[in-house]
Amino acid sequence: DFYGGGGEGGGEEEEEKEKKTAAGVVRRRLGAQMVKEGHPPSSVVFGVESLKLSDLQDERMARAKLRARLADLKHLRNLGYPQQEAMDALKKYGDLRSAYSYLERKERKSGISIQAL
Repeated sequence: DFYGGGGEGGGEEEEEKEKKTAAGVVRRRLGAQMVKEGHPPSSVVFGVESLKLSDLQDERMARAKLRARLADLKHLRNLGYPQQEAMDALKKYGDLRSAYSYLERKERKSGISIQAL
């Protein structure tokens, strides 16, 4: 064709859209399942949003990662950190140990203990 295979590029775009909608289906299904299991909806939304497109290729893997993220968030909440602060730290650092270190440093810097509040 005159423009040099213009139809070829469109196929890749369609495939990408298909992956995203399939990922959306998996996200919604996992989210609904976690809420049914009793996790707070705000935590579930945060956990589901933190899943990467590559995580969503395998639903079992995505479920495991989501459960781990929700458990991390719960640990930080149980240590007395506010929900939003815990979510921000997890989003920024990606794992429980780093997020906890960050929150601890932040707490020391400000000079007030969150646990004391």
